[in-house]
Amino acid sequence: MATASDFCADCDMGYGHFWEKYGTQPSLLLDLCRTHGLILEAMKCPKCDGECRRDDNLNSFRCDKTPPKNNRKVRCNFKKSLFKNTWFDNSKLDFETNLKFVNLYLRERFSYASARSEFNFPNRTICGWASFCREVLIFWCFENQSDKIGGSGEIVEIDESKFGKRKYNVGRVIEGQWVFGGVCRKSRDFFLVAVETRDSLTLLNVIKERIHPGTTVISDCWKAYNCLEKEGYQHLTVNHSYNFVDPKSKARTNTIERKWREAKIKVPRFGRRTYHFAGYLAKAIFQMKYPAENKRFHQFLLAAARLYPPH
Repeated sequence: MATASDFCADCDMGYGHFWEKYGTQPSLLLDLCRTHGLILEAMKCPKCDGECRRDDNLNSFRCDKTPPKNNRKVRCNFKKSLFKNTWFDNSKLDFETNLKFVNLYLRERFSYASARSEFNFPNRTICGWASFCREVLIFWCFENQSDKIGGSGEIVEIDESKFGKRKYNVGRVIEGQWVFGGVCRKSRDFFLVAVETRDSLTLLNVIKERIHPGTTVISDCWKAYNCLEKEGYQHLTVNHSYNFVDPKSKARTNTIERKWREAKIKVPRFGRRTYHFAGYLAKAIFQMKYPAENKRFHQFLLAAARLYPPH
């Protein structure tokens, strides 16, 4: 079997090249899944504790041991699918199509139209598998956005923005979801968190969870941020009604504004379901974290293996 580094290099292939190599070789795809921890390399028979034989042609583990029973040798005949108790379990798609869908889903060009063209799936199937992928990305976000950013001597820009559209496409009334975010100027580490309201208590709780005390925090003049200095942060503001850069402190929020533009391009504006917003935002954060499209497939498979460890 190829080494992990060989397969991780292949994860860096473009969509077309990857499936040109692997699309007709299920055994190589199985090795790819094992390398990323999606399926088991080997397993013990739960009936006789013998070592199961792996049969890649039939996608199963089989036990051929014949332990003695009542002075007779009886074949164990235990059998289990390679995909049982894994991320692929209960999937109505074969595992090759499953992986191919994921690879396309993570790319910028993914749309229902592109998926229908590629797989000839009905919209209902595409919707179901997109939701399945978003579940993994939400899990990835919980794992990777828990670390605090900033610190003494660091500058973090914060802001809140509403993801949505004008009500009835007229006027300035916006329907949608508030998102609170912060980005560290030096490291470019960032967080985006969906919030129900943007009151002081809600935003302060997120700030304490995501930003180290002692950080210099730059924000607009929204009143919810007035308590930051009492909480151990150095606080600078810029009044966007008059200036983009504060004339005295030179405070600005250009970095977080760029993050909003990037995120709003990736979160769908139309056909969006409110109950799926956490998944939409998680996908946007994942894509922003890995701007090189070919890097995303590798990270997704590792996250799926951690969410659904095979057993």
